[in-house]
Amino acid sequence: PKIKLYDYAYLERCAKVISTQPFENGDMTVNPNTAEVVFNFDKKLDGVRYFFGPKQNTTFDYPKVISVTFSNDNKTVLMKVQMKPNTQYEINVIGRMMRTYDGYSVQDYSLTFKTGDN
Repeated sequence: PKIKLYDYAYLERCAKVISTQPFENGDMTVNPNTAEVVFNFDKKLDGVRYFFGPKQNTTFDYPKVISVTFSNDNKTVLMKVQMKPNTQYEINVIGRMMRTYDGYSVQDYSLTFKTGDN
C-alpha cells in the first residue's frame, strides 16, 4: 500500500534534466549548424555512464553524434552533433542506463526539435 511513497522517494533522488541549450525542448527553428546540444541536470552524475538514443518506431531523426563529454562538475552533458536543415529530431535520455554520483538513476527525458533552413 505504500509503494507510491517509495516510488516518489526514489524519483526525488534521481537526477533529471532541468534545461537544454542552446534551444529549448519543442523549438521548431533550431539552426541546423548548431554543433552542440547541452543537457543540464539538477544533480551531479557519475561522469562515466551516459546513454542517449532514438526511440524505437519513431519518424523523428537522430542527429549524428560526434562526441559526448561531461562538464560543470558532472552536472552537464555536452553532445557535439551534426544536423541537417528542415529535419525533425528527437534525442532521448535513457535514464536507467545512467547514474548519479551516489548511484541513483536519471529520469528519462525526450528532447524534440526541428531545424530550420540553412
